[in-house]
Amino acid sequence: MRQTVTMLVSLFFVVGIALLALAGVVYSASFAGVPAGGQLSQGSLDLQRVWAPIFWNLGMLFVLLGIFGTAVYRKSSDPLARLLVWLVALILVLLLIAAPGVYFTFR
Repeated sequence: MRQTVTMLVSLFFVVGIALLALAGVVYSASFAGVPAGGQLSQGSLDLQRVWAPIFWNLGMLFVLLGIFGTAVYRKSSDPLARLLVWLVALILVLLLIAAPGVYFTFR
């Protein structure tokens, strides 16, 4: 059971990072083929305003779940390493409370 949970936590973190990268790729791809100063098509605007934020929000959610899962379920690691992970998780929560736009918006 513990190995499965540890694997899922690691998978959440990796999927979160991949979704964040995908959000950047989708946002950048929306500018492909558009001349400088030109108008964006409706499809390009959809990529920028709909799909990129969806991938970004899911990615941040998975990264947060991965960090907290690592802090909670990694009992076998060094105590100093666990303390560091808890500290990172605390900083992420404080940042989420203070400035939620950092996590759940994409520009």
